[in-house]
Amino acid sequence: MSFVTGVQVQQDPDELILSPGSSLKVSCFVTGTDDPYLYWYQWTPAEGFTLVFSSVATGIVNPQSKGQFKSQRPEKLQIDLKSDAWFFTLCAQRIQVQQNPEELIVSSGSSMKVYCSVTGISSPNLYWYQWTPAAGFTLVFTSLAIGIVNPPIKDQFKSSRPGDLQIVLESDGVSENNSAVWYCAASLHSVPD
Repeated sequence: MSFVTGVQVQQDPDELILSPGSSLKVSCFVTGTDDPYLYWYQWTPAEGFTLVFSSVATGIVNPQSKGQFKSQRPEKLQIDLKSDAWFFTLCAQRIQVQQNPEELIVSSGSSMKVYCSVTGISSPNLYWYQWTPAAGFTLVFTSLAIGIVNPPIKDQFKSSRPGDLQIVLESDGVSENNSAVWYCAASLHSVPD
């Protein structure tokens, strides 16, 4: 089972505030891997995470455009997102999420525990997402307050929220069937299942 690997993903710019009708260009750079698959996901309150663009190699993006957005992969470790007419106002707040340990690979039958701490926000909603190649991102655990995680247990995993800015993911014994990458997330507002 792998959690977060040594791969680093940097979005440039990392925050955007745009007026209606403004153009948009965002680049995503990856380090810590030689030949990554790269993706753009879109998140909306109604639909959660949706895969929009995927790329398996330099110059190959599928699809190349969707609605008012276009994507290209000019270099092996970079993928771009563009729009000539962005019609929605974007507003972002810098929320920092730190998982500890940052990477953890455990063998079948081993126990594990990962802590997630958040800064830049108070009383956030906290989440654990599971990513697999087959299913993409799946919301597994949601916490809206200290001591409350829904569901508290899912398969061989359990989650708890000991403090306002921390959520924990653990298992007494993982299996190969549970192989996935886990991500912690935070928001001011609830996200759908």
